[in-house]
Amino acid sequence: VLSRSGAFESKATPWMLRETSLDYEGRETLEEAARKSTAPLDRTAEYARRLPKDLLQLFKQTLPFLPLFAFLSRRATFILVAFAPIPFIPLFTEDRGILRWMVPYLPPLILCGIVGVAAIARPRPRALARATVVLAALFAFFINREVLRAGLEDLMRPVRPVAERFAPRVSAGDRIADRKPYFAFYSGGRYQEIPVGPYDDTVGHLAATDVRYLSLFQPAVHNLRPAMRPLVYDLAAIRGELRYRQVLFDRSGQIVYQRVLDADPLTARPLTDTTTTTLAPAWSPDGRSIAFRRFFADGRGEICVCDPAGGSTRALVTTGRIADFLSWSPDGKRIAFSMVENDNQDVAAVDVATGRVERLTRDAARDYAPGWCRATGELVFGSDRDGPPGVWLQARPGAGAVKISSDAPAGPPSISPRGDVVTWLDAAGRLVLFDRASAQMVVVAEPRGILAPAAWHPDGEVVAVAAYDWGVAEIYLIRVDDGRALRLTKKARGKSMPGWSPDGSEIVVASGEKSDVTLIVLGGLAPYLGRLYQDDELNAFQRPEDTRGGPPGS
Repeated sequence: VLSRSGAFESKATPWMLRETSLDYEGRETLEEAARKSTAPLDRTAEYARRLPKDLLQLFKQTLPFLPLFAFLSRRATFILVAFAPIPFIPLFTEDRGILRWMVPYLPPLILCGIVGVAAIARPRPRALARATVVLAALFAFFINREVLRAGLEDLMRPVRPVAERFAPRVSAGDRIADRKPYFAFYSGGRYQEIPVGPYDDTVGHLAATDVRYLSLFQPAVHNLRPAMRPLVYDLAAIRGELRYRQVLFDRSGQIVYQRVLDADPLTARPLTDTTTTTLAPAWSPDGRSIAFRRFFADGRGEICVCDPAGGSTRALVTTGRIADFLSWSPDGKRIAFSMVENDNQDVAAVDVATGRVERLTRDAARDYAPGWCRATGELVFGSDRDGPPGVWLQARPGAGAVKISSDAPAGPPSISPRGDVVTWLDAAGRLVLFDRASAQMVVVAEPRGILAPAAWHPDGEVVAVAAYDWGVAEIYLIRVDDGRALRLTKKARGKSMPGWSPDGSEIVVASGEKSDVTLIVLGGLAPYLGRLYQDDELNAFQRPEDTRGGPPGS
C-alpha cells in the first residue's frame, strides 16, 4: 500500500521510474540522470495550475448543473459527497491530457439528476427535467466517447485474434512476458510484465525466470518499453538474440518469441584493468600476443603487447594520445600504427623485438588507420592527401600509394586476408565492400553508424564491426557475400575496435566509454557464426529514423 508520503513523492518522480524495474549495472546513474532532467516540482504552483484545468474538464460535460436537482430532495444530498476528492486530483495525478480522471464522476452526476428529478412533484416540470438529464448525459458520453471506448483497448484490439490463433501452442502454466496482459489472456498463458531495464538484462531476466514466450506488440513496445525496440525493428538484433527465437510475426503489430536458451552463450573475460585507458587491440598472426594502445592520465600514450591470457604487458614505443588503429605485419614482426611527428601524422611500424620505429608513409597530409594484408603484404590506410578522406594502398610499405576509393569521403579502411576485398565506411557510417577484381562497390545497408575499420575473420567470409546504432556502440558480424548482419553484443556498456583471433574463435574489443575503457575478449562465438549462416524467415517492422542516434558529438 502506498503511504501518503510515498504518494506525494510519486507525483514528483518521472513515471518511467515508478514501473517494475530490474537491478542492473549503472541503474542508479541512469535514474539520477532522469531525475535531473526533470524540472523540480513546485507543488503549490502545479496545484494552482492544474485544479482549474481539471475542473474545466469536468464542467465542459454540462453535467455539473445536475446536482442542482439533488437539492430538490434532501434524500439525495449525500450523493454530493462523491465529489469530495475532486480538489485533490491534481496532487496525485500527472497532467498528461487524460480525461479518464473525470469520467468516474459521470455516474454520480447522472444519479444526482435522476434523484432530483424524482423529487419534482408537478408532471410537466418533471418531464422537462428528465429530458434535460437525458440530453446532458448523452452529451457527456459523446464528449468522452474515446475514453469510454478505452482507446488503449481499441489500440490493442488486433492482439486478440492473433493470440487466439496462437493459443494451441500455449500449454497451461506457460509464462508470457508482455507490457500489457492482452496476448497472455487471450492465448491462455500466465502474464508476466516486461520490467524496465536495459535490453540484455531484461531478456536475460525473462529467460532465467522461465518465461517461455516474449510477446511484443509494436505500439506498446515503442512507447512503453523502448529498450525492447531492437526485437521489433532490427533484423540484425533479432538474428543475434539466441535466447529467444521469433516464432510469430503478424502485420497487425504482434511479434512473439519463444525461449530457446536460458542464457546467452557469449562469454567475456577481462584482458586489461581500469588503471589506464586501453584501446585499439590487434591480435598477432601467431595468436601469441595482442597489441594495443595505452593512455595515461598525464597525456602520455604507448603501444604495448600482452599475452592473450592476460599476462604481463610490455611497452614497445611511446606515442601521443591517438585513438587510431593497429595492424600486424604478415610475419608478425612489426606493428603498423599512426604517429604524429613535427605536427604531421604518418603511418609507421614498430619492430616488436627491438622497438625500432620505421616510417611507412611520408606525406604532408594526414595518414591513419593502417591495415596490413596477410597474404600479399599490401598496406591500406586512410588519408586526406587528395582532398576528402579516402582510402589509399601501397603495394609494399614505403612504396608509392594509389587511391582506390571514389571521390566521396571514405572512412577507415581494412583489407581482407586474401587481399581481394577492401572495405571502408561511407558518410553515413555504412560498410562499403570493394571487390578489387571487378572494381565493384557494394554498400551494406545495416548497421549504420559504424565507428571502426572492419575486422576480418581469418576465412575472409565474415567481418566484425562496431556500430553506434541503438544508443551505444555494439559489435556486429556481417557476411561479406550478402551483407547479412547479426548483432553480437547487447550490453549497455559500449564495445568497439574489434580484432579477431587467428583461429576465429575469439574477438578482442575495447569496452567502456570516455576514459574508462578496457580490453575484453569475447568467446562462445560458434553459435553466432552458425546463426549468421542459418537460413531464416525473420521479419521486422520498418524502423523509425528517430530510433537511431549517433555517438555524442557526431
